[in-house]
Amino acid sequence: MKEKFQQKTWFWKRRTRLYLESEDLKGGLNKIKGSVFAVILGLLIGVIVILATGNNPITYFHYLLFFAFSSYGYNNWDTTLVWWTIFIVAGLALLVSFKSGMFNIGVTGQMLAAGAVVIAIGVRYDLKQPLAIFVAFIAGILAAMLVAIVTIALKVLFNIHEVVTSILLNWTIWYLIKWIFTTSGDLYNDGSGTSAPIHESMNLAIGGYKFILPLIIALLLVIFVWFIFKKTTLGYKVKTVGLNPFAADYAGISRKKYAFTAFVISGALAGVMAVIYYVGMNPSLNFASDDLPTIGFDGISVALVGQINAFGIVGAALLWGVIKSGGPIGSVGLNIPASLSDVIFGVIIYSAACAVLLAKFEPFKASIRFLNVNFTKARTQYYQHLSNIFKGWRNIFQVRRKNNKAIRDLKKIIRNTTDKQTKAIKKQELYDLLITKKENVQVAKVQVQQERKALKNFYRQEYQKIWTTGTIGINHQAINAKKILYGQSLDNYITAKMIYEENIHKIKASYRSNWIELKQHRETETNIFNQQFLALINNENQQLATIEKTRKEQLLNYKQTKKAKNSNDPNGFIGTNINENQTSQVTKANKKDEENN
Repeated sequence: MKEKFQQKTWFWKRRTRLYLESEDLKGGLNKIKGSVFAVILGLLIGVIVILATGNNPITYFHYLLFFAFSSYGYNNWDTTLVWWTIFIVAGLALLVSFKSGMFNIGVTGQMLAAGAVVIAIGVRYDLKQPLAIFVAFIAGILAAMLVAIVTIALKVLFNIHEVVTSILLNWTIWYLIKWIFTTSGDLYNDGSGTSAPIHESMNLAIGGYKFILPLIIALLLVIFVWFIFKKTTLGYKVKTVGLNPFAADYAGISRKKYAFTAFVISGALAGVMAVIYYVGMNPSLNFASDDLPTIGFDGISVALVGQINAFGIVGAALLWGVIKSGGPIGSVGLNIPASLSDVIFGVIIYSAACAVLLAKFEPFKASIRFLNVNFTKARTQYYQHLSNIFKGWRNIFQVRRKNNKAIRDLKKIIRNTTDKQTKAIKKQELYDLLITKKENVQVAKVQVQQERKALKNFYRQEYQKIWTTGTIGINHQAINAKKILYGQSLDNYITAKMIYEENIHKIKASYRSNWIELKQHRETETNIFNQQFLALINNENQQLATIEKTRKEQLLNYKQTKKAKNSNDPNGFIGTNINENQTSQVTKANKKDEENN
């Protein structure tokens, strides 16, 4: 039992270590980095706008966070958490449609339909708790699904784009609801121009707090959506249809069926969001002006900033909830337009669209590269490349200005010349001059591109020196050696385990009647496998000890060499390479260790 537990522990430790160093995890972290930079860029633009109004941005963000999470006057933090749940569900609704390759921009119309049904039930029927909430959710989900079915049916049956039908349905549903409510005496309040108030029983509050039930529902939906796309064949087929419809057809997956399913699920989530909003946040419809609610459109940005990931949407929705709740109140204290929060939202959305580019931004590596270049003897070459690029652009500008002046003069002469022969000659000269200008500009551009490539190669070389020489280089080589060793050890373990299980299967098939002989053979195979496993662990530990010993020796030699060099040359530059003797010693040591292994 102890040996089996030791095998499982060793196996999962190696798998975990390899996953933490895998490209899949790095890709996920890059997506998170792109979203974080998008949010930071949006906040920086907000800071610039606030400074332009003559206010202090620190004060504004202090007011925003204070009012979003304060209990001053009333529980505003409760409202913030309700907004958080609303944006979580809105983002999930868009996530499901994005995964299927569809763009459900009609979440607003689906939300209006669900909200109208829920408010009508709340006005006309005084149901008891919890029946009122149960009926509200069922009715809201069915109403939103019905609107989604109309949109996706037109797409599946007649190939009408879902964006067009969704946008048109948004306004159609709004005017239909407005007509129904305004012509129904019990549903419309003439004095305020809004829908009639709903009964007190239609309430999401638990213990005086509105956020508890919506937050539980939102988190359960997050887990539900994650489970569908991560652990079920339905999610896999929906993602296949969204990523490559032609590959889905080739694999026998029905595009229409799974696009229809995903869109209906998206509509159902929009219905849940509508119930939370109209029952827990704003239990009325305002018919005084023809304005659509923006929450459905905000869900698009929440899904994009959350990198179309169920758990990423949770963080993005919290940011939206905080700004939505505290932004307008914080703007009042500084006499800043309440639409500033919309400006921040807009910049974050545009930045999220460029999250792939922002994910490639590596400030830490760029700073190391810049410092390494500027504190070594190669900085002269670095500045020379920059100077050549600047000269190349200046040359392009001068060529264009010179040729443009000559072209203008020739055109003026052509306009003022009446002689046809002279005009023909000048036109030919103008044509030749245009060709010459184009060629000269092209040559100058090629020179600039060559200098930029040279600078890029120079960067790469200088950056590579950091990871091949000095303390960082030695540690980097040791880490790579350990990664290779872990991968080889895991492959050997899996191979031995497969051979062991195959032998056990053969023994069971051949000697099913002879249990004593089966037991002896099984014990023999188990002992052989355990011996191989122990030998594998001992071999790996020896190799790890060798790698660590080599690393320490290289570091010691490097430090001694550097100390001796600093004592002989106190004015030397920081970041120089290891000398040739030390490099040859390290190479010989590495070869000797490889021969020993």
